[in-house]
Amino acid sequence: KDFDRNYNEMISLFLEKIQAHMTQLRDYEKDHHETLTEEATKLLEAHSKGQLEEELPDTVRILFSDKDTLLGALNSSHDTHMLSIDNKEDSIRLRASKDSKILMNDIIEKESSRNRQRITEISQYIDLQREETEYWLSGGNEN
Repeated sequence: KDFDRNYNEMISLFLEKIQAHMTQLRDYEKDHHETLTEEATKLLEAHSKGQLEEELPDTVRILFSDKDTLLGALNSSHDTHMLSIDNKEDSIRLRASKDSKILMNDIIEKESSRNRQRITEISQYIDLQREETEYWLSGGNEN
């Protein structure tokens, strides 16, 4: 029981650290998204005024066709990144829980098996001692 409690405490601490890291990662993604949106909006304005020094590739030009298209693409990318972070956190949490259950069940099964084997050994020893005691009480003669 102590091992189970200590192990579950370790898993809880691990999951708390993962949650903290994932929260930090979400903050980084949010900051990146905000910065990217600001810079893209500036580029869009410069493009619409014809102030860009270089020609844009066709794929980028499609994004810069209007502000809604650009912001939609950026928001879609942000949502995809956030979903990936959420899915990874869920995956880690589920895996830790699953591994913990498997480990505890394996330990319980091995301990039960070991205990059953030990009980069998003790029972055999008691039977042997009983037979020897009966032999000596009967005067050492075999019947």
